[in-house]
Amino acid sequence: MAELRRHLSDAGFGNVVTYIQSGNVALDAPPRRGDDVGVAVEALIRQHFGLSVAVIVRRHEDVAGVVAACPFTDRLNQPAKLGVSFANVELPPTITPPPGSVDQLAVQGRELYLFIRW
Repeated sequence: MAELRRHLSDAGFGNVVTYIQSGNVALDAPPRRGDDVGVAVEALIRQHFGLSVAVIVRRHEDVAGVVAACPFTDRLNQPAKLGVSFANVELPPTITPPPGSVDQLAVQGRELYLFIRW
C-alpha cells in the first residue's frame, strides 16, 4: 500500500491515505469528473503493478451519505461488525445472506451493507 500511495502522490493526487491492505484509498483529486479519477487510478495501477482492476470512486459527500443511510443504525456502537461494499452499478435489492447465515445484508442503490454477528 505504501507503493500505491507513493505512485498516487507522484501522479498529483493529494492527501493520499490507505486503509490496511484492503485496497481502499482516500485522496484529494484535482477537479475532474468522478469517472476520470477512476480511469486515471486504474491506468496507474495497470502501469505500476501490472494489474487490471476496477476502481470505484465515491466523493466525500457520497461517503457521508452512505454512512448516514446505514440501515443498521441500531448497531453503530459495534463498528467492527459493520461493513459496506461499493459497486459501480445499481445492485439488485434481492441480495440476501446464504441460508443459515446469522449475518445481515441490506442493499441500497450501489451499496451493499453488511452486519457480521461473529
